[in-house]
Amino acid sequence: MILTVTMNPAYDLTYRLEKFEYAAVQRIPAVEQRVGGKGLNVARVLGALGHEVIAMGFADAAFARAAAAEMPVDFVEALPHVRRTVVLSEADGTTTGLWEPGAALHDPAAADELKDRISARLPQARGLVISGSLPAGLDPGFPAALARLAIRADVPVICDVDGEALRRAARVEGVVLMPNTDELAALLSGVPGGHPASPRSAPNDHASVPGGALGDRAALLGDVSEDPGRLLDVVQPMQKSGVAVIVATLGPAGVFATVRGKGWSAAPPTAISGNPTGAGDAAAAALIAGLAALPKIPRYIPPELSFPETIAPGWLGAPELDWPALVAEVVATSAAAVARPVAGEIDLDLRARLIPEIRVRDWHTWLY
Repeated sequence: MILTVTMNPAYDLTYRLEKFEYAAVQRIPAVEQRVGGKGLNVARVLGALGHEVIAMGFADAAFARAAAAEMPVDFVEALPHVRRTVVLSEADGTTTGLWEPGAALHDPAAADELKDRISARLPQARGLVISGSLPAGLDPGFPAALARLAIRADVPVICDVDGEALRRAARVEGVVLMPNTDELAALLSGVPGGHPASPRSAPNDHASVPGGALGDRAALLGDVSEDPGRLLDVVQPMQKSGVAVIVATLGPAGVFATVRGKGWSAAPPTAISGNPTGAGDAAAAALIAGLAALPKIPRYIPPELSFPETIAPGWLGAPELDWPALVAEVVATSAAAVARPVAGEIDLDLRARLIPEIRVRDWHTWLY
């Protein structure tokens, strides 16, 4: 069983039209509405891949009922209403997103209730994905607190969040982060201190970047499609401080995954046109599916010990963990989501065709 957490869900509306014209009245020939939010999109993709999943988070009563009609859910009904997100999808593949901010979470006990429900399910869980924005009134450290619960249960946990929530999550020993390049740049800019960048190499390719404070490293990201390996250099201080895995999503350039001194980059073999809205959620689903397939090693970590004083996550060192193969599946699943018209769906046939065609490049750093 895999758990997904959506703290700020939404009704996803997709307006399909030939071409969007600014400052004009337009009739929309086709409208689709469904319950959504990043964690629900992850849950849908996991279901399509054949995994048992429970979608959790905050909602109102009407949203919880609508979601329960589609998938197993366990929502704390603490929101006064649920926001909407609108995607304008044009015939040529152009998409425009309009995101409402969402209602505030006024009940301080709601966070504790959700934490307790997740904690009760972790002994049977094989993975946890915490996705998306936070409602106003929720402590930005809440995703990090959930991640720590999962790590103590030796459950792989992905935090696909942004802003202050991402900065807090980056301090959690053993967490998996899935930022896009903008989120990663913001994270690097917001972390004090740092060390000189270390030399990084790939087969038949040696390069280095100048040193500097970690706060200056966001500028070093540059065009990662030209040199994705530079990510391995700039994220090393974060990984030395505790982050187990960073899987940066690079849009059409694919992904770059780094695990403490090693990295793997890959992109789709051909450009995929369509709606990229749910590509990152599909990538998270593929990643947690791969990690959830690893053997679970039950163990007790005394609560008085912080995680760095014990041992690394059991799954991280599992001999069955084939990172190049997993990266290929992440890229193929993400591309298969772009080919579908709405977030939360994937083209399974396209995914199956792409996996063996994806070339994964290895990177490493000598001075980790």
